[in-house]
This record gives sequence, structure tokens and C-alpha cells, in this order.
Amino acid sequence: MHEAIYAQLQDPDSSARLAALEALGQALDPDNLACLIQCLKDPEIAIRIRSRRILVQTTHRDYGFDSDAWTEWWQDQGTLQCHRCSRHLFDRKLYYRVKAQVTSEPRDVVIHTDDAEKDHQAEIEKLCEELSRRDAQDIEDEVYVNLVYYLCLECKKSYVREVRKGP
Repeated sequence: MHEAIYAQLQDPDSSARLAALEALGQALDPDNLACLIQCLKDPEIAIRIRSRRILVQTTHRDYGFDSDAWTEWWQDQGTLQCHRCSRHLFDRKLYYRVKAQVTSEPRDVVIHTDDAEKDHQAEIEKLCEELSRRDAQDIEDEVYVNLVYYLCLECKKSYVREVRKGP
């Protein structure tokens, strides 16, 4: 269905392009937003006006007829989804960013007298050999992971309740 509508946006008849815009405006789909943004460059003023109106109604944002500003917003935020329920967030006035740092927490390191007598160079070489066979990202993730994800209002409420409640 979308392919036919996208093709109709290329029709030389402006009334056909307007009909395609109306069809795109009915579905909250990030792919449609990209097409609507492209329509801001249409030679027909009525197409540009209707495209902007649909964008504003759909996203609750207004970058006027500036397709570059709309494109920048779309690339940055237009495809955001709630991490828990997968709802698109581009049409939400409010959503939440969760930032978490997961770090290793080693126990106290205890050094014994036997440790001083070990061949440390051989142990370092053995460790380097083991690490060379592992994926660099896996090694880094054992020590530190930085997570950023987004939640809609509903999922944020349940997430906070669960985190506060604990295991």
C-alpha cells in the first residue's frame, strides 16, 4: 500500500499528490514522515502547506517549511521508540531518557607473599594471549557498559516502580 502512495507523490497532477498526502497523514509511521518532509520541497504551494500541517499535527513540533530542520529532527528523534513497548515517540510531547552505567565491582584485592614470587611476565603474556582471541567489545563490556534508552510515560511509571521495588 505504501509503495503506491509513495509513487502517487511523484504524480505530475498536484491533486493526486494531495490525495497521497492525506493517505500518509492517516498513519503514524516514521517512514511517512520522511516522505512528508520531502514534500516540503514540492513546487506546488498547496502541497507544501498541507505537508507542513500534517507534520505539525503528527509530531507536535513546527519547523516551518525548513526541510533541513525537519530532516535533522527526524534523523535525531523521528525514529525513537519506547524500549519497553516499542511505541513510536515522535508524536509524544513528553518521553523519558534512561541513562545507566554498568560497571564491574571487583571484591577487595588481597596480595599474598606467594604472589610476589610468581613469574608476572609469563602471567601477563598468558593473559594477553587469552584476550587476543576474544572480541574487544566483549572485553570492554565486562568492565563498563553505557546504556541509553527511551521510555514513554506509561512505561516510565512502571519502570520506576519496578526499580524502586528491587529484586
